[in-house]
Amino acid sequence: MSQSWNEDDFFVTRFESWESNANYWAKFVDECTLRGAIFNSIISFIRATSNRDNYPPSILDLGCGEGAFLRSFYYEFPSAKLVGLDLCNNMIESATARSYSIPISFVRGNFEAPNIVIHEKFDVVTALLSFIEASELAIPFHNLASSLKPMGTGIVAILDPMNEIYRYFQERREDKKLLTSNNNFLISAHFNSSNGYSPKPYFRFVRPLDEYLHAAFECGLQLDYAIPVIDISMKHIGKLAPRVVVLYFSLVDHSPSHIYRHQN
Repeated sequence: MSQSWNEDDFFVTRFESWESNANYWAKFVDECTLRGAIFNSIISFIRATSNRDNYPPSILDLGCGEGAFLRSFYYEFPSAKLVGLDLCNNMIESATARSYSIPISFVRGNFEAPNIVIHEKFDVVTALLSFIEASELAIPFHNLASSLKPMGTGIVAILDPMNEIYRYFQERREDKKLLTSNNNFLISAHFNSSNGYSPKPYFRFVRPLDEYLHAAFECGLQLDYAIPVIDISMKHIGKLAPRVVVLYFSLVDHSPSHIYRHQN
């Protein structure tokens, strides 16, 4: 391709895109059945695995966007401590406005920054389709791990890499694809809602699942569960392959002795 990869330019472009897309994104999330399926899957998991000592669990959401997951969690666990972190001012403003009267703290911060300061530990730290936008994974996973309580759970939702490869390479979609310096693909695409198409594109990386697992392991995290989430809105066209894989991690010294993969 004629384009070249520059990490600094990419970060600035991505930040500007989300600042412009914030209101469109809020409407997209409202209408996205896949997002709802992800939230329901994670909430069901947390409900099933929480115990008396951490019930209701405290949650930090890295890359919280307009706060939809934290609001969903609040309705299930209204006394839980909930904190959302996002890079973009407009996202924080949208999250605060849409969560009016709900006790959720939204703070501006960059989970890709090595010097991020999080003053407390959480029972659950989530990154729901946010790490797929990170240009590298070591620092995001370090920030996730360092924010967990000893018996805490880290939850990272990613778009299923095999499904991504099928959708964007077998179907020959017109979205822009750029090969990065480490041979992953960066996809630039617009999202659509009843408000129309986003004014600027958003960006995400297609990288092997092993890259996420390796980065997590290097930060002291062990994979305990990998649970696929299917987008039922695709049922009418016969496409029920997993769209998302939700990865559940624990700190290595406190992880279960088994790995379980649930098939829907």
